[in-house]
Amino acid sequence: MAQGFSQKHGIDFDATFSPVVRPATVRIILTLAAMHNWALRQLDVKNAFLHGFLQKEVYMEQPPGYIDREFPSHVCCLQRALYGLKQAPRAWLQRFSHFLLGLDFLASHANSSLFVYHCTHGVLYLLLYVDDMIITGSNQLMLRTLINCLAQEFSMKDLSDLHYFLGIEVIRNDKGIFLSQAKYALDLLTHADMVDCKPISTPLVVGSHLTESGTLHCDAT
Repeated sequence: MAQGFSQKHGIDFDATFSPVVRPATVRIILTLAAMHNWALRQLDVKNAFLHGFLQKEVYMEQPPGYIDREFPSHVCCLQRALYGLKQAPRAWLQRFSHFLLGLDFLASHANSSLFVYHCTHGVLYLLLYVDDMIITGSNQLMLRTLINCLAQEFSMKDLSDLHYFLGIEVIRNDKGIFLSQAKYALDLLTHADMVDCKPISTPLVVGSHLTESGTLHCDAT
C-alpha cells in the first residue's frame, strides 16, 4: 500500500480520473440478456491495480520489513500501480482496455467501460466496474473462450452466474430477471445500526410539545 497522499500533481501524477460503467448501461445489458435469454457471468480480478503499468516515474521509500540492509537509504522505482497511488485506477483501466482491444473488442463511445465484440458467430458484451465485470453474449463457446483468455492474462476469480453487482441483487427465473436492492438497503441499515428501528408515519421526536410562544420563522419554507 503506497502513501499516495504524499504524491504531487505534475511530478508523480497527472490525470487520475478513471471512468466506471454507468447504472443505465448495466440495465440495458441486463435487458438484452433477459430478452435473448443469454447467460450472465460475473468475474472478479484479484489485486486488479497491481496489473497496471505506471507511465510516470514514481519513487517510494523501502517498505518496513523489506529494507535492504546494505542500501537502507535507497528508494524503489515503481513499475506497477500499487494500491494507494493516485493513478492506480487509471493505469489498471488502460492495461485492461489495451488487452481487450487486442482481442478485437471495441470500447463504447458512450461509455468507455463497456466493451463489445461482434463477429459472424455472435456478439459479446463486457461491463467493467473497477475490478468487477459482467460478461454476456449470444454464443456460449465465445463466452467460455473469453473467460479463459482473461484468466490466462490476469489473476481472475470466476464467480459463475451473476447474482450481485453494484448493490443490485440479480435473481433469474423463467419469466426473466428480477432486480432487487433489498440486500443493499439492509446492509445500510445494519451499518447505521438501525435494523431494529420501527417505522413511523411522522418523523418527529416522540413526546415533544409545540407552543405558540416565540418568534415566527421569517422563511416559511
